[in-house]
Amino acid sequence: MSADRPAGGGTVPGEAAPGSRTALVVGGAGFLGRHVAAALADGGFRVLTLGRTPRPGALRADLAATAPGELAALLDRHRVDLVVNAAGAVWGGLDEESVHRANVTLVRGLVAAVAASARAPRLVQLGSGYEYGPTPEGEPVTEDAPARPTTPYGRTKLLATLTVLAAAEEGLIDGVVLRVASALGPGAPAGSLFGALAERLGAVPPGGPPAEIVLRPLVSRQDFVHVGDVGAAVLGAATAAPGAARLCNIGGGRAVPVRDLVRHLVGLSGAPARIVERDDGTGARGGGLDWQLLDTAAARAAWGWTPGRGPENALRDLWHHGRGTRPTHQHGLTERDSR
Repeated sequence: MSADRPAGGGTVPGEAAPGSRTALVVGGAGFLGRHVAAALADGGFRVLTLGRTPRPGALRADLAATAPGELAALLDRHRVDLVVNAAGAVWGGLDEESVHRANVTLVRGLVAAVAASARAPRLVQLGSGYEYGPTPEGEPVTEDAPARPTTPYGRTKLLATLTVLAAAEEGLIDGVVLRVASALGPGAPAGSLFGALAERLGAVPPGGPPAEIVLRPLVSRQDFVHVGDVGAAVLGAATAAPGAARLCNIGGGRAVPVRDLVRHLVGLSGAPARIVERDDGTGARGGGLDWQLLDTAAARAAWGWTPGRGPENALRDLWHHGRGTRPTHQHGLTERDSR
């Protein structure tokens, strides 16, 4: 498949205007990607998106199966100055080989393409707080903390991070990795805890008897960051001086009990619903994280970024943005899906 083919019968976006900067957002149709693309556009970038799914006006390619040389030619042809990777496998349902292909193989090809591009675009890789694995309760996690992920998702995201950082250290690319906490906000996927819960609350008939919604035990305290703040962080990383930072945590500034946020969303919805926590015997608890708080001092020092909106605001935005727009088919929700 050509890496330069417009999806859905659309046209390939035109050339950049003189003096403008062009950003390519890989996975730009996804939850994070849409907000990243919007933030970059607001910041003055001409934004292109690329993904596997046919979409009008977007570039289409399976990066995990496309030769780096072809990708490099695409970057040069469209005068790309910035590449943001917001793609990858996140939620359950995939075997580890598929997760590795989406999170590692894709990134290795992308790094090779950026290194081969004559335009030498900056690469911003969206990593994950799950790369750290379990951390001591009460201690904010800094970027130099040992990374000991316990899930296939965390392990593959760590491999991707190491790939980008190694290439940057060798001078092959101008690369930055943002380790993002659990992102929350409008458009949260139906496979995530809060995206699915919002759907189910939206389906509860008003004025009827209380609906029982069964969740796995809500035992963890996690760092949640508004997805709009993630977009702002990417814009900061995109426009910072070269070498300002190679690895930065992006979090919301608090370790919040997931149970409290679930109750908050129920209250926002006004739905007659009763949450029941029930152990299903799988032992799934918070995706392997009982407590996490990311220290974001490095991002603040590098480009002045700080989180501007709390998780309660993110839930409000989620509820008012998407209620009633998606089918209600999720069952057996788990805390680990919040990422």
